[in-house]
Formats: sequence, C-alpha cells, structure tokens
Amino acid sequence: MGSYLTFGPGAKQSYRTLILRWDGTAWVRVASPSPGTADNFLYGVAAVSSRDAWAVGEYDDGALILHWDGTAWHRVADPGPRTALLSSVAALSSRDAWAVGYDNLAGFEQARTLILHWDGTTWDRVASPSPGTADNYLYGVAAVSSRDAWAVGDDLGRQGYQALVLHWDGTAWERVASPSPGDSYLNAVAATSPGNAWAVGGYSIDPDAPPQRTLILHWDGTAWRRVASPSPGTADNFLTGVAAVSSRDAWAVGSGGQTLILHWDGTAWRRAASPNPSFGDGLLGVAAISPGNAWAVGDYTVGGYISRDPARPGR
Repeated sequence: MGSYLTFGPGAKQSYRTLILRWDGTAWVRVASPSPGTADNFLYGVAAVSSRDAWAVGEYDDGALILHWDGTAWHRVADPGPRTALLSSVAALSSRDAWAVGYDNLAGFEQARTLILHWDGTTWDRVASPSPGTADNYLYGVAAVSSRDAWAVGDDLGRQGYQALVLHWDGTAWERVASPSPGDSYLNAVAATSPGNAWAVGGYSIDPDAPPQRTLILHWDGTAWRRVASPSPGTADNFLTGVAAVSSRDAWAVGSGGQTLILHWDGTAWRRAASPNPSFGDGLLGVAAISPGNAWAVGDYTVGGYISRDPARPGR
C-alpha cells in the first residue's frame, strides 16, 4: 500500500496508488483506483476480513478512501473538503471504522483535525478538537471498541508543537492530557484494551537544532505517561509506527539514521537488531499478530541519501 511514480507525454509525472496483497504464498499487486491526474497517495490500511478492507490517503482533489469487497478496490465517497488528507484508518467491523487526518480549509497555516466515521453505509465527519492556534494534525488512529478509540498527532500553538491525543468515549472526541517534552509530535497509536495503549513519535528541545529524540507514551487506563526509549542515532531519531500484541509485547519502528526497531517486553523498551541495506534507511510501519510474527516496512536508497523531514516522516 502506497504509491508509485509514472511518466506520461513530455515526461509529465504522475503518482498512482499502489496496493499489494499477501495470498499465503506471495505478494501480488492488486489494481486500485487513482482518480487524481497528478497525485494519488495511500497512507493507511485496515482490514476486517478477507472481504472487507479500507485504504486511505489523498489525491488532487482531497481525501481518498478505497474499499476492498473481496473482489476489487473501489473508491468510496467521503465528506472531507478538497483540501483534506487522511493519514490513518482503523476498523472494528463492517459497520464501524474510523479515518483521521487534517484539512487545510482555512489555509495551509491553519490546518484543522479531521475525523471520519463509517457506519456501514456512509462516511460522516465527526466533530474533533483543534486546540492549536495554527496547525492541527492527526496521523494515527486505533480502536478497541465502539466506545473506546484513540487518535494522535500534534498541534502548533504559541509554545511550539505539542503532542495531541484525542479519545472517543462513544459520544464525543475529547482531548486527553499527554506529556510533550520540547517540540513534540506523535505519528502512530496502538491499543489492545481500555488499559493498554501506546503512542509514538519524536521530540526536540530546540526545534531548529537536531538531534531529535524518540518519544513513547503509554496509557494505563488512567493517564498518558512518557516511557524511556532508546535514541541511538547521532542526529535525528523518530518513531513512525507502533504495534501491540499484549501488555508485555509491543513494537515501535522508525529511523535513527538507519532502520530503528524497538521492542517492549513488559519492563523496558530495547533496541532490536535490524537490517540496513544502505545509509539513510527508515521504517514507516509495523504490524504484529503474535510474539513470533511481526512485519515492518519502510524504504532505502541506492547510491544516494534519502532526506526525510523528522517532524513529518513519510509524509
């Protein structure tokens, strides 16, 4: 799931959506809509069953939502404005799914949070806090039940960027207090129960001078607390994905000048060895279904250096 670059007449560039599927034997590319004439990107995916999956992102005219019905991927209408982007999706059932992102309806310096809900028939926009005086972004969403979901990102106010955590209690989305050391941002969230959730990202004491450090927050059912995490890179260190199997088994991935994988064993976050095909490698997402079965994905360059914005990794 993602995008690829094509060249048309006159070397005109066009990004097209890209979806791959594992059939038990091999990864196979599956046809997917690309409604935009120039830009088509997918950033998040969630599956309920082999016949029910969602992918979200953006295209020329705003938010992009695709649905898999077991036979083909189809575009589904969304209520987002033309300036909207969807970065993540979580699905509990065929009648209960969330997609989050942001819209720039007020201008690119005044982004507002965007949350959509699927009720089995349509995607509807649900009111969500945008506490920052300028930019407000959501990058990750996770749902435990119809009355318990989380969305994370950041907001820009007079004190710089602050970690933004929103919670759904079955009635409304509300902001929940969370630690924000320095200039903080959260890229992903995972939850296994009402008393166990993780959010990951990064922070910098001086936003204009690296190094960036990894940031991991934990929800214990009462409050979000910061948990110590390794930052092995000499420059930027940030986390872009998190997956949790249980209260004693979770993974976080990102970059520290090379691929960065951290593991939670119930006591502490520790770095796990990971391959690095080239300089500047990074991991963007992770999924885990058991202590012995997890996947991490990202990218690397050949013959060059890949430059990422640590505050917007993968965006």
